[in-house]
Amino acid sequence: MENKFYRILFFLSILLIIISFDLAHNPPGGWQKQMLPDSLSGLQIEGLTFVDSVTGFCIIRTPGYILKSTNAGFNWQINYSYSQPFYKLTFLNKDTGYVLSFNKILKTLNQGDTWTTIDLPLDLVPSDIYVYNTDTIWAADEEASVGGIFLTTNGGANWTRKYYAGGSPKSKQDLFCK
Repeated sequence: MENKFYRILFFLSILLIIISFDLAHNPPGGWQKQMLPDSLSGLQIEGLTFVDSVTGFCIIRTPGYILKSTNAGFNWQINYSYSQPFYKLTFLNKDTGYVLSFNKILKTLNQGDTWTTIDLPLDLVPSDIYVYNTDTIWAADEEASVGGIFLTTNGGANWTRKYYAGGSPKSKQDLFCK
């Protein structure tokens, strides 16, 4: 009986070693740690999105970097760098994306191959944007003296203040920007 007990204990020990070895190299749940390029090590990622199963984008706040992965996040390359910080990243579809920055919105129509800038009114530093389509964009700035909620319906050529954070605007002129 004692010999049978030691055999069972021996086989259970072997089984536990095999299981622990497997878990150490294959974490449960399918999670795998991904690394940014060495030059960006230690910087804060502000936003992340994938436009399909292999193409993803993330932004680094300061300094402003847009990173792109074309292999499901296993590797990341610097796609665009900018002198101002980035605050938000959003894509309408696999080609059309927007990045919010200081007084600007960056826009791509070709999966990040090129980025153009859309100027925001009154030196705004919005805390958030919502992109409904390529023409309609909402921007919110919480700064009391110049902030509010702004809307463009022509892709950023003109902006209208829809809500004034500092109370009622002093004149109709205050409602229209740019």
